[in-house]
Amino acid sequence: MKKKSIAETRTLSGCWGKTKILFISESNLDIRIRNYNAKDFEDVYEIYSKSFAEEPWNEYMKCGLCGVNYGIYESRTVKQSCKKCNGPLRLERYWSRKDVYDDIEYAIAIDWRKILVAEINGKLAGFTWGYRMDKEKFNFLSESEIFSKEGEIMYVDEVATSPDCRNMGIATMLETVLLSEARNSGFSYAVLRTDEKNKSAISVYEKLGFRKMKANNGELKDPEFNSRIYMAKPLVRYG
Repeated sequence: MKKKSIAETRTLSGCWGKTKILFISESNLDIRIRNYNAKDFEDVYEIYSKSFAEEPWNEYMKCGLCGVNYGIYESRTVKQSCKKCNGPLRLERYWSRKDVYDDIEYAIAIDWRKILVAEINGKLAGFTWGYRMDKEKFNFLSESEIFSKEGEIMYVDEVATSPDCRNMGIATMLETVLLSEARNSGFSYAVLRTDEKNKSAISVYEKLGFRKMKANNGELKDPEFNSRIYMAKPLVRYG
C-alpha cells in the first residue's frame, strides 16, 4: 500500500488542554501523537531508561557511593572497586522511577509546557516534552545571539524513541508537533541540547531547522558538560 502523508488532523482534550493528534498510515500502521497522561508513566519510564542507557549517554547503572555512570557493556565487565571513587562497587539503576517522575513533574509545574507521546497501533513508541525556558537557569547561554533578542524561548528538555521503533521518523513527528504547538503559542525560538557524539540526533535536529548555538565571542560551552552542545531554531521570521 502506498504510503500516505498526514491523513487527518484532529484535536482532543488532553490532561492540559488541546493538542493535535496526527494520524499517519502506512498499510496497517497507525501512528498518533497525543498529550501525555498519568497512565503513560510506566511506558515513558521504560523508554527513558533504555534510551539513556545507550551511547553516548551510558546512563545504565551508577555507583551507589559516588553516582558515576556505567554503560551497558561496562556494567557487565566491572571490577570490585568503582572507577571514580575506588570504593566498593555497588551498582544501581541510573534512572529510578522517582527521578523520571520528578523530571515530568518539574515540567508540569511550569506555566507553559507540552508533554507529548507517540503511539504505534496503540503502543507507546516515544515521547518529548518542552516548556518555557528559564533564562536565569541557562545564564551561560546569555552570550548567544538569540538571548539578546526579544521573544520567549521554548526549551526542548527530553525526546526519546523506543529501541524497537527506531528509524521510523517518530522523533521527527514528535518534534514537529511540539514546535508547532510552541509556534502557535507565540514562542520565538526553540532551544535544545544534546551530546556532540550523538550524530543521529544532531542530523534529525538539523533537518528540523536547528543549528548549533554560538556565543558572540566564539565557542559556547556548558560549564558542567564539555561535550554538550546547544542548538536553536527560530519559530518566527524576522526581517
